[in-house]
Amino acid sequence: MDWTKPDLMVATAEQLGFKLFILIGFQYAPNWFPTEWKAVNGQGQSSVVLNYEHPSARAACSNYIYQVTSRYKNSAAIGAWILGNEYAYFDLWDTSHQFLGFDDYSQASFRNYLADLYANNIAGLNTIGERIIRRSVRWRFQPVTRLTGITALSST
Repeated sequence: MDWTKPDLMVATAEQLGFKLFILIGFQYAPNWFPTEWKAVNGQGQSSVVLNYEHPSARAACSNYIYQVTSRYKNSAAIGAWILGNEYAYFDLWDTSHQFLGFDDYSQASFRNYLADLYANNIAGLNTIGERIIRRSVRWRFQPVTRLTGITALSST
């Protein structure tokens, strides 16, 4: 990584007695991320949004955060690290507002989350989901009767 510009910014802030509040986490994938680390929408298209469920993307982000915070941890100019802002499973700037998370890693993670949250009780998931969805005029609730590829959830 080329530290020239960040080093100059931190050094200048130190000289001027400024405090920096550095946004180090990101929703949008940096240019150096390969396409396969980006989120996938319902049409199977890659987004510009980072897929945090992809293990390599998560490791690269973790390493990046470690490298930056380690480099500047003793600087008097650092007021705080902001590890993320406006994370979402959709691209905030995409006017079509397509949901993301249709890749295998995200789908598996979401299924595991639901299994843990609803104690493997699909009826409980449907009951809560129906109450939430009924409050929204944009959605019609369709009960889940079977989740493809999930063996952890059962209807009992």
